Amino acid sequence: MGMGGSEWILILGAIILLFGASKVPEVARSIGQASGEFKKAKNMAEREAQEAKQDVMGETQEKSPEKQQKTKMMDQEEKTGKKEDNQEN
Repeated sequence: MGMGGSEWILILGAIILLFGASKVPEVARSIGQASGEFKKAKNMAEREAQEAKQDVMGETQEKSPEKQQKTKMMDQEEKTGKKEDNQEN
């Protein structure tokens, strides 16, 4: 549910009554700065969460069955000293 025009006018009137007409610009500026800082913090948290997700995805992809098979084949090559014919490039 969004706020309508009459609700905004009522809120603005309450602010003027509480803080006085001379303080309204200062209060509005403070609210704007706080909103900007909140958005910056939110964006930073989202970016860090995305980076953490990518790190986890990278770690799980490294453990994929194909890579495990390739690692096993490389280990066998080291032990026997020769390559197997069924190895994928």
